[in-house]
Amino acid sequence: MLRDTMCHLQLSSRCGIVYVMNLFYSMRTRRAHIPTHAANLLIFLALSFCACSQNGRGSQSAPRTAQQTTERIASQSANAAHNDAAHDARQTAAHNTNLVTAQTAGHNQNVRICASVPTIEDEYIPLFHTNVFIRTDDDVLADNIERELARMHKLFDAHHYYHDDESAGILKNLKIVNEHIALGKSVHAGDEFASLLADAIHLMHLTRGAFNIFLAPVSALYAGKFSSFPIEQSDPDANTIEEALRCVLNADEATECIAISGGDISFFPRAERQTARHAAMPQEAQRVTSAVRQHTALQATEHAAHFDYALDFGAIAKGAAAHKISMLHPDGTFLLSMGSSTLVSRGGTYRIGIASPHYKTLALLHIDLPSGMALSTSGTTNSYYILADDSRIIRCHILDSRTGYSNNWWWAVIVVSDNAFVTDAMSTALFNVGDEAEIAAIIADVQAAYNCELEACFVKDENRKEKTVSLVMTRGFASYVYSEYKGMGIIGTKLLAQ
Repeated sequence: MLRDTMCHLQLSSRCGIVYVMNLFYSMRTRRAHIPTHAANLLIFLALSFCACSQNGRGSQSAPRTAQQTTERIASQSANAAHNDAAHDARQTAAHNTNLVTAQTAGHNQNVRICASVPTIEDEYIPLFHTNVFIRTDDDVLADNIERELARMHKLFDAHHYYHDDESAGILKNLKIVNEHIALGKSVHAGDEFASLLADAIHLMHLTRGAFNIFLAPVSALYAGKFSSFPIEQSDPDANTIEEALRCVLNADEATECIAISGGDISFFPRAERQTARHAAMPQEAQRVTSAVRQHTALQATEHAAHFDYALDFGAIAKGAAAHKISMLHPDGTFLLSMGSSTLVSRGGTYRIGIASPHYKTLALLHIDLPSGMALSTSGTTNSYYILADDSRIIRCHILDSRTGYSNNWWWAVIVVSDNAFVTDAMSTALFNVGDEAEIAAIIADVQAAYNCELEACFVKDENRKEKTVSLVMTRGFASYVYSEYKGMGIIGTKLLAQ
């Protein structure tokens, strides 16, 4: 998700970097609710509309092979200067160029910041709880895209009630569905919702549990801990995390507990599961602990104990919406930015700059995103904390459903695909996988299941003090790297064995 690796996009091959601040233009006039993290988030969006060549890549030079790309990255990175004086000079140059680019931006496509959506309480919520941008010269197209995004936002929102546009009642959205789960009742959520749920459970199987839509109970334990700035925090209590993990369904449990038929969804109680800590106890201790839990369960309803899971579409909703927009407007010319999560391109090639984890105002690498392709990133940059007990460990909001903690294998994961739903989900899933052989197997399985192109790049933090990283990328990803890229702190690059 680009919410974790901030991005900026160059307006043209000769222009510098544009820094597009969150304008919050509707805060006063629309009483918009602004997410707390958004005030601290500088979104780098400089969009480059390059003339498409016959192969759709829009590059002026011939495509390079994967090996040539990796060799070029390594060679240029070895010569990059990383002392503070040079860094300051680059920052100054970037800010000076920003002034020039801002003046010429009007000659390019218009950028629309999508309006917030009213709830039934007349509270205005930003689309998908972030800042959504549409870049296009076609106002009618922008209106249609924004209208469709607002509809899908309301459907996938787990926190608010909305009026149903097609009836006088309340929309049966994710919040309503979770309420039905808690009551153990079936619900008619419609074909679109049911289809996304089925796809999400399918991806849980394909990713071996690295992707999970039932993490809400664990995520709630980390509320208020993450920041876009380096702060120290302690982890939630380990026993509390372990208990919360009981409510997180794995892929097999999700298949058993949820039945989908058309737009109808039925829910069944989850089976009680031993935690790893309980299984490791001596037999007598297990007996005593089980007796205590049985006594406690008598004080609550059996119903509540079994229907304690909930859905969370945070890792797929924006990607699903972006994919829907891309499919609805195949002949349009636009770039859709779902906040800092997912980008989708139509009608041209756009140059995307992925921010360096150490130099947040500068690009680590540039990617040319052709028409019909989507890009997503997930990472640590904008929502993390440093573990107070061990400063070597960074915790971020991308939690592993198998442990209840985030992983430190990668600083960021960048995914490119012709399916925006896949890019959004896979950037999260692959962040939770450290073994390269398992990564290759998951990518192959998802490609086969969705008949899609899927390429990825993994950014590994090598030395935080020296501000260096290394890259691991799939062979096809290398072809998207812009030919004039100059590495920023990259000390090594290799291809993923596939």
